[in-house]
Amino acid sequence: PVMADVFDDDIATAQELIAEFGQTCFWMKAAQIDDETVPGYPTDGVAPDPVECKIAFFSGRDLNRGTFLWLQQMAPSMEVPDNGEIGLLAGGISFTPEMTDTLRRGAADAPDVSINAIDRLAPNGTPVLYYVTVTA
Repeated sequence: PVMADVFDDDIATAQELIAEFGQTCFWMKAAQIDDETVPGYPTDGVAPDPVECKIAFFSGRDLNRGTFLWLQQMAPSMEVPDNGEIGLLAGGISFTPEMTDTLRRGAADAPDVSINAIDRLAPNGTPVLYYVTVTA
């Protein structure tokens, strides 16, 4: 736990940024595959309910203004997309973000946004921040 203390200020800053600049989003898990149907022809089952969360989105241009340097310290391997946006999602959520998921911005019935990459900051194994790259 000693190592995690080093990140406390960064985590707090990220959570404040997300609270201040974030927008309400709805995280959509993929439907489970249902094998109970015709053998050899699995179908998508019922998709789980969307999970409401708060995500702060930054464009490549925003990140070039210094936000990227701050993020770079927290996730050195992160690449900034040329034509996408990076969404910051704080840890402590009730689901595990996966590439097969989609996102709806602003409303539960908004169009689905594809996820291009997910990076996570988990210094002690506990996810504290997710970097979700989406198509702009």
